[in-house]
Amino acid sequence: MDKSQGPRLPRVAKKSDPSLGSPQKTFKSLLWLGGLLAFVFLLIFWGIGWMAGDSSNVQELYARVQDGTRQSQRIAALSWNQKLQEASYRSQDDTLLSFSPDISQTERLSAILKERIEKMYGSFSEEDQLYVSAVVQILSFSRVPTLSELSFSDLIKDTRFKDMAPQIKIHIFLALSRLSPRLGPEIPMLDPEVSEKILAEFNSSDSGVRKAAVYAAGLLLGPTDSETQDSRLRAGMRALLSDSAEDVRWNAAFALGRWADDDHALSSLSDILDLAASFDRSGHISGIEGRVLTESLLQTFAQAFSMAARFHRSGRFGGVLELHQKLSVIAREHPHLKIRQAALAALESDS
Repeated sequence: MDKSQGPRLPRVAKKSDPSLGSPQKTFKSLLWLGGLLAFVFLLIFWGIGWMAGDSSNVQELYARVQDGTRQSQRIAALSWNQKLQEASYRSQDDTLLSFSPDISQTERLSAILKERIEKMYGSFSEEDQLYVSAVVQILSFSRVPTLSELSFSDLIKDTRFKDMAPQIKIHIFLALSRLSPRLGPEIPMLDPEVSEKILAEFNSSDSGVRKAAVYAAGLLLGPTDSETQDSRLRAGMRALLSDSAEDVRWNAAFALGRWADDDHALSSLSDILDLAASFDRSGHISGIEGRVLTESLLQTFAQAFSMAARFHRSGRFGGVLELHQKLSVIAREHPHLKIRQAALAALESDS
């Protein structure tokens, strides 16, 4: 030891605070805590999605449509209808079949529908209308379509049908229209009372009811044993060709066109083709605000194209050649791909 430096002071070791821990351990703790919180949030969101998602099978929905509060019944009915509509739109046949009501469910839902409507006459609340309309649509997907058709026909033949809420009338007509391809030899419907009730709704003050009624008439009502009734149906359809509502006019034209023996639809079909030709590449019409090509409008155009091709095949009416020429130009030159493809598909079906 160097004496010149004098005695050395003892070294004092600094004691660390055990409550602080090392930076590395603190980081690991924060990382672990963050992971735990993330897991909890994911678990919560997964649980919410599981409860509101596809976990409900048809038996659960069927039970919930009948039991619980009115609100829970309404939510279940809307959810069930949505699943059926989506499966139908996406052509998911297996899913559609699995969620379609069977014979016992159809019978029970028909009874529920009748009971609920009986209680609603005179006071159709918006919530009840949503529930009933959803049940009507569910029944339109029944595996036993004849039972649903009978239920809807009974509702239409009720003397109080004229007082039913417009929204429910619309859904009943649309449901009957959906059933029509699956009813086979039972179509056309020959029940004169049902035909008369549908015809009466051609004069409804609600344009949605008029639109749905004439649409159903075109699909469901064919020539009957009564020439007088046939004449009145045709006259009613022709009158709606000049309706103030555009959709009503179009559906009247389609209804007459489906009967394939009335040339009064040609002018309206020509107008629809002219409208389709007016759209540009972006799905708009130059100089007209608010007119946009929607999926619904595209389906209307496709239906008009198909009917124009059908008229051309029949070759029975004057003016068909001009209609076919318009269709050919659209298929060849239209700037919008989907409109052009729809016209081309109609022409190919005509060849």
